Amino acid sequence: MKTVQQVLIFLSSPGELVQERDLVVAVCDEINLDSGAREGFHLQVIRWETHAFPTASERSQQAINLQIGDDYDIFLGLMGTRFGSSTGKYGSGTQEEFEEAHERYVQSGSPEIMFYFFGGTTEFSSLDLDQIRNREDFRKSVQDRGILTWTYKNSIELRSYLHRHIQLTVRKLLQKKELAEGPTDASYVQTETSAFDPLTSWNRLVSTDADIALTELAHSLTSDMNTATGSLSDLNRIVSDLGRRIKRASEKLSRSSGTEAQRMTTFVKVMEDVVKDLQKYESQLRRLIPQVYHPLEAAFSNLERMKNISSSTSTHSELVNGLRNQVMEAFASEVPAVVEKVVEFRNSIENWPDFPMLAQQKKRLKALHNDLIGMLSQVAEFARKLS
Repeated sequence: MKTVQQVLIFLSSPGELVQERDLVVAVCDEINLDSGAREGFHLQVIRWETHAFPTASERSQQAINLQIGDDYDIFLGLMGTRFGSSTGKYGSGTQEEFEEAHERYVQSGSPEIMFYFFGGTTEFSSLDLDQIRNREDFRKSVQDRGILTWTYKNSIELRSYLHRHIQLTVRKLLQKKELAEGPTDASYVQTETSAFDPLTSWNRLVSTDADIALTELAHSLTSDMNTATGSLSDLNRIVSDLGRRIKRASEKLSRSSGTEAQRMTTFVKVMEDVVKDLQKYESQLRRLIPQVYHPLEAAFSNLERMKNISSSTSTHSELVNGLRNQVMEAFASEVPAVVEKVVEFRNSIENWPDFPMLAQQKKRLKALHNDLIGMLSQVAEFARKLS
């Protein structure tokens, strides 16, 4: 029995992309579970956090290059809004790592090169125009060499693209290797790099039995969609409830009578109650926005994983298509109503007078409303692509 083929992926990016870098590792672990054993490969991500160590060298990037080496099969690059800092040889560590990988590719046809650039929205005040300019010059340089780059707007898109593209690239690599060396027995063997796993037998079963893997992913997808749609319903409800409270407060102010001092007392009391309602609403938004986004991210990821398993085994396409339609229907029924109400409420808040006790709360809610609307719009756009 021969071991599965080890496929090494070198992950290159500016250091601030911590979440994206962790996401790459998570996706590779999922691919190993979903397809690795059946298709005869095991992915290992090489990154400086886990494969470099303190040492002396002329340049810190040179030390990383020497420790990482060049014995990897795929170069996977990520870049956000920042290009990075000079290494003394190139404009950034990511650029230097790319140039070395590309030089190898020109000479030997390896490694495969994949590069992703962030294209979503970000706060203008947080942008460094020099960094943006350098990033765009670098992207053009990469593309001018015939490398097709990809753009992602959020973690849902990046996760989906990575699942699809890494598996396609690995299959391409394995086909090239088989043509060069002949077919191999890809029976499952635990690799030396695997850490202890208390669910070893279960994961082995899931990784080798497509029916069980698809069933588990279908259950998870359905649960995640139920969680997300439940949170969307809660959002719909709390926006409606707050709208009614604000309307009652406005009516109370319009009916207030008595002396000017009495009317002012009524005004202050009503405004204090409104501020309390807004603070409660803010707290609910901060809790519910992640409760919508993260289950949706997991659901889309599981759908992509199911599509890949179904495609590689030529089975259960009806199940996958049915769940995809379920996701589309959930969006069609829940998202538009929430977005419409939130946009209407956000616009009404903008027209409120800037009383001292309301001014800060307006700023806080504006930020949260922008986050919510932006998130739902991006997710809905991605969902439409799936259809």
